[in-house]
Amino acid sequence: MALRAEREHIVTLIVAAIAMLVIFGGFASFSGLAVHNDPLVIVKAKGTFARGDVFDVAVQLAPVTFMADESIVLYLDDNVVGVIALKKYLDDNGVDYGTEIKNLGQNNQEILTLMNPVSINLADYVSLEMMAAGTHTLRAEFSLGDAYAEDVFGVE
Repeated sequence: MALRAEREHIVTLIVAAIAMLVIFGGFASFSGLAVHNDPLVIVKAKGTFARGDVFDVAVQLAPVTFMADESIVLYLDDNVVGVIALKKYLDDNGVDYGTEIKNLGQNNQEILTLMNPVSINLADYVSLEMMAAGTHTLRAEFSLGDAYAEDVFGVE
């Protein structure tokens, strides 16, 4: 009798563990967390730039899933220097992505899924000529999510 009770508890535990994996796996795949640990990464050619240089820094966006109205907000020393509407950027640059419509009650929400990593050059948003010499902090973050990337660079 005791052996049967132990088996029932073990089976219940296994079923509960599988259910938790399915629930968390579904959330992770919808939010893009299942694909990459770092959905945003700042990639730079060097750590220090001269004022006459081109700002050769990019935000690399991993293949993630996000809402169609998502943007990337760029901060330089805690000041907003640019906002990149992702869907418009992808369309303007001919980047492939998948779409899906999710029914969220009264509103339908368009969901985009990137097929490949995308690199967004930040030279259009940051001008080194207008910056003071010293160390500066660049931060890129999703406007609707909590993912971000931050890096430090110098200006001579």
